[in-house]
Amino acid sequence: MNVEQLLKRYETLKAQRYSWDVLWDDIALYVMPNRADFVTKRSTGDKGRTDKVYDSTAIHSNEILATSLHGALTPAQSPWFTIRFRDDELNEDDTAMEWMEECTRRMYDSLGESNFNSEINEMYLDLGCFGTSVVFLEEGDKPGDWGGLRFETIHLSEVCVAENAKGKVDTIYRKFELPARAAAARWNAEMPKIHAALETTPDKKYAFLHCVHPNTDAAYGKEMALPTDRPFFEYYISVADKAIIEEGGYYELPYFVPRWAKISGDAYGFGRGQVARAHVKVLNEAKRLELKAWEKSIDPPYMAGRNAIIDNLHLEPGGLTFVRDMNELRPLGNATQWNATQLKSQELIQQIRNMFFADQLQLPERPNATATEIKLRYEMMQRLLAPTLGRLQSELLNPLVERVFFMMFRSNQFNPPPESVLASRSELDIEYVSPLARAQKMGDVEAIERWMGDLKGMYEVNPEVMDTVDFDEVSRLLADRQGVPADVRRGEQEMGQLREQRMQQQQALMQQQMEMQSAGQGPVQGAGAADV
Repeated sequence: MNVEQLLKRYETLKAQRYSWDVLWDDIALYVMPNRADFVTKRSTGDKGRTDKVYDSTAIHSNEILATSLHGALTPAQSPWFTIRFRDDELNEDDTAMEWMEECTRRMYDSLGESNFNSEINEMYLDLGCFGTSVVFLEEGDKPGDWGGLRFETIHLSEVCVAENAKGKVDTIYRKFELPARAAAARWNAEMPKIHAALETTPDKKYAFLHCVHPNTDAAYGKEMALPTDRPFFEYYISVADKAIIEEGGYYELPYFVPRWAKISGDAYGFGRGQVARAHVKVLNEAKRLELKAWEKSIDPPYMAGRNAIIDNLHLEPGGLTFVRDMNELRPLGNATQWNATQLKSQELIQQIRNMFFADQLQLPERPNATATEIKLRYEMMQRLLAPTLGRLQSELLNPLVERVFFMMFRSNQFNPPPESVLASRSELDIEYVSPLARAQKMGDVEAIERWMGDLKGMYEVNPEVMDTVDFDEVSRLLADRQGVPADVRRGEQEMGQLREQRMQQQQALMQQQMEMQSAGQGPVQGAGAADV
């Protein structure tokens, strides 16, 4: 595609997004004022962003939702995913699984050294508020062969997206700004207007466009390939110069676009901000009027008869006002029903908190909260957010983990894979072990525990009932469901060797006992009368 075609498609996608911009800007003014840049570009720190905020319930509730999702899905201090092979034989191969465990540990190291945790929290804030969020992942700029990982949560006002026939986002057009000096340092390309500004206005910002879309002629994309053979094309355009300044390709889509919920045919999603929008606006307007009435109650207007006041009305502390008749000067009555107003405000506040699941998702704050209480809270979270969690896995977590793995694999950040892995060429499966993922799987654990309790009572009547239990499989399933690390568990091969060794030891011991018994029986059989 040439630059004219790319710019034209961007304008088309931007026009399709306009109604969303109006909606998002309205929501942002009440829920995320620092994001209110969709219709009117506001300067950083502009106090006008918060002019419509008279109550912070929606702001705080969205923050609680984001924090709860962050801790439940991608906790900073504990593992939240593991990688396994789709080929079950490889999963039973000790060497293959040790290699995969080492790869996973290195992925966690790279994520921990990056800005992942700060940016992913921004993503959850956008997702709850607007129903759509965008995260960009590229290699960082650390010195050496591997620059690390760099994440960026992109402001929705910069991004236009398009879906393929299956409803999956595969096209991203992002318009952003850079100072002239930063652009000149990044791209060694023909940019006459940018270069002309370096001497006079080096800090003046110019617009650039990043276009990523599928390459229908791509070769298979996980191995090393030329940029033009990769599954996704990319172009950087200097808008001022109307010129392509960089052209390349990606093995995986570098943008992740999770949607909270969506309607078929819409590329953008609906979030809790849309659901609570009417209540939030009513509450803020009610608070504005309440504050206005409160001001009148504290400092009420006065009424007086004509010419009743001599000189001026002095309402300051210690003020002295001269009047002709004391009965002709009095406060103008305030008929505000404070109890009714406060009750209605509390009702709206609670409804908004419920719409953002603020009370349902918060874990108990008591230091002595039991494991059962925490487990029940995660179960409630799973029931409330089940559709959204499935969408988050398919649109955010799966492609993110996959891209991190293959970025590091192509950069030789892993040890060489074993021969069994190379020969199999198995696909990978991502399993989630976050607190919420474990809570979703605890139903199997509870069922097994109940079953084993029932069998224990039956065992006293009929010991053979235990033959129905495959204890090896029970042990493996419990370990999987409870997130037991693979490096403390024995694989099939090691278990087989250990049992074979134990059997040989038992056979040797039995043989030794038989030989000792045989040696001891000789004298007994040949004993004399005196011994008898």
